[in-house]
Amino acid sequence: MAVSDEDILEAARSLATREGIFVEPSAAAPIAAIRRLRASGWLGPDERVVAVATGHGLKDIPDAVLPEMRKPIEPDEGALAKLLE
Repeated sequence: MAVSDEDILEAARSLATREGIFVEPSAAAPIAAIRRLRASGWLGPDERVVAVATGHGLKDIPDAVLPEMRKPIEPDEGALAKLLE
């Protein structure tokens, strides 16, 4: 299965922002493929899939992913809770 560069970068962004895992593009490619397979119905919503996420994101793509993570927040619990919603 082939996935686009944009799908790979979106998968890397999602892993970084939602899961706290910052990977390089080759490690995000399987996540992008899984998303496509789920969207097509080939993988069902209850099926489990294992994707090995190796290769740190600082190696290749920090500028593609980090801008979204550099949003400043006020130093209080309310601001943090709002950001995490």
